[in-house]
This record gives sequence, structure tokens and C-alpha cells, in this order.
Amino acid sequence: MNSPIACGVRRTPSRELGVTATAICREAVRFLAEIILLGVLAIAIASWLAGCTAMPVQVVPKTASWDGTNQNSGIVCTITNGQGSAVALVVTPHFVERFKALSARWSTNLPAASNLDGAVLTVSNTYVITAHDFTVFRKMNAWQKVNPK
Repeated sequence: MNSPIACGVRRTPSRELGVTATAICREAVRFLAEIILLGVLAIAIASWLAGCTAMPVQVVPKTASWDGTNQNSGIVCTITNGQGSAVALVVTPHFVERFKALSARWSTNLPAASNLDGAVLTVSNTYVITAHDFTVFRKMNAWQKVNPK
């Protein structure tokens, strides 16, 4: 079986090619190491990108919150103009307390935020606030739900 042709393929001694079996083995190991390194880098980059694109889920309330024993979020009623647009709201003292607490935390993020100095106390122990104040409250309440520090 020392024939130069075995199974129809002519064998060429490795010395003729200038390559030894050890060199071939070293190249194969180096190639496998590069493939593994590229795989690890691809996984690391994919993990980093997945972490960078994560966005917090916005909380969207589906019902009014409880204010004492009433589920009205502290809003007793709205005062409308002749066209049906709200111009003011009648709110509970608890609503005013929540507004002031939110204002203490978020007023720097909203230059037009008021501290409800214009809220009018009624004889029924409720307050009348403007529609603008209610809009400010809604913005601060949304920020609080997303970042409840």
C-alpha cells in the first residue's frame, strides 16, 4: 500500500507542500479561537443593544382612584361654560393635598405649575380649581406613575 495513488487520489507528501501537520493543526486551532471570539462579541453586542432599547411601560389607569369612600379621584364635579367646556373643577381637600405633594416634587419640570394658591375653599369643605390647574395635576400625576421615587 505504499503506492502514491490510493482510492483514486494521488497523495503528495507534506514536505512537498511545505506544510507540516503541526502547522495545519495550529492554524485550525487559531481559526476556531477566532470563530469563538467573534461569537462571544456578537452575543455581547446583541445583549448591550437589547439593554439600551428597553423602554419603561407607561401606566394608564383604567378607573378613577379612591378618595375616602368614593371612587372619584377627588373630583366632585366640573363647572362648564355655555359650550360645555370645563372651566373649573370642584375637588376634595384630599385632591388638594395630593396636588401640593406632586407640585413639591415635580414643579421644577413644569414651569407653569401652580401650587393651588388660587384654589377657593367653599362652604361644603371642597375647593374650586381652574381647568389649567387640573391639566397641570394630570401631567404631574403621569410623571409620578412612571417614576414613583
